[in-house]
Amino acid sequence: MTILEELSKSEQIQSLISAVRKPSKAAALFGVHRIHRTVCAGAFAIASGRPVILVCENDADAFRASEDLKALGMTGVEALPSREITLLDVEGISHDEEIARLTALGKAAKGQLQVVCCSVEALCLKTMPKETYLKRGIVLETGGTADPRQLSRNLISAGYTRCDRVEGRGQYAHMGRDRGRVPGRQGHAHPDRVFRRRDRADLGIRC
Repeated sequence: MTILEELSKSEQIQSLISAVRKPSKAAALFGVHRIHRTVCAGAFAIASGRPVILVCENDADAFRASEDLKALGMTGVEALPSREITLLDVEGISHDEEIARLTALGKAAKGQLQVVCCSVEALCLKTMPKETYLKRGIVLETGGTADPRQLSRNLISAGYTRCDRVEGRGQYAHMGRDRGRVPGRQGHAHPDRVFRRRDRADLGIRC
């Protein structure tokens, strides 16, 4: 049993749950350190069986809170960062924050998260409807096949940019008979490759 599971049975957490379930549906926790606030949020999520949004001071604080909960054994937790809006047409740009945000939104839409850590700015940003997000998802499997033209349309609809050479996340290219694609997830050091042959695409993914 983890410390979060043990804490979820405490009198203090149970009193918070009782307060939230009243008609007012509000409760307050004062005078606790950042790490204690984070632990209480994780324990509350476990005890209540409901997802929790932990609003933090900024993105850095949100990522720290997420990592702290993961270190305590909680798997259903992600940081939801804010995003910088780029108004210029540039070739090279980091999509790390966008990918982290899409990852968190995707897991939340599928009901896979117990705690979402985010700043006020990230919480206030507009998002696409849940149904639209799930519809735009692309699933590629090792050894699977896909129609190359439809795959290209799906990549563009999902926000990928076609370029001459794949050099970063969020890009794909037609390379003769081959088609390259960079992954839209964190933790992948090498680009995915989608090899095209005749009227089908044989997928060979390097992670």
